[in-house]
Amino acid sequence: MESDKKTTGKKVVISIIAIIILAFVIGGINNPVNQDNFDVTERATDLSGDLDKVTNNDGEGNTKASYNVISGAISITRVKGPAFAKSNNNSYLGFCSKEAPKEAGGTKFECIDSKTEYRLSAKVENDLYICTSHDLDSGKFAKLTEMKIPPVGYSCK
Repeated sequence: MESDKKTTGKKVVISIIAIIILAFVIGGINNPVNQDNFDVTERATDLSGDLDKVTNNDGEGNTKASYNVISGAISITRVKGPAFAKSNNNSYLGFCSKEAPKEAGGTKFECIDSKTEYRLSAKVENDLYICTSHDLDSGKFAKLTEMKIPPVGYSCK
């Protein structure tokens, strides 16, 4: 029972962090989150509307703005991943086509998925990639990773 409380608490913290990142990316949150009634799974599913705001960026701006847009879109996807797998019989199959962003800030994303894992990445600069991946068997939350080389396979190493 205590383990469930810790897991739920971690999910709430991750969701709040993703929402804060999104706020910086799109310039603010229109509706404040009521933390007393905050359900991670429900909010992660509702983020698709917020993601549309992020991906409608006109693509103009400096590298830092592009980086923020891309990392914000990937962070939202990290929150949506576990909810997708849970509602899809503990599988990430179809995650890329249904939930992952295709483009943000004029940059195309690369996404691959399988039954147990997914990887989403984007090139930000000539030698900088942003990546997230998750393996259901790991039991760990997906992390946002910066890389100097393009990712290969399902890992962001």
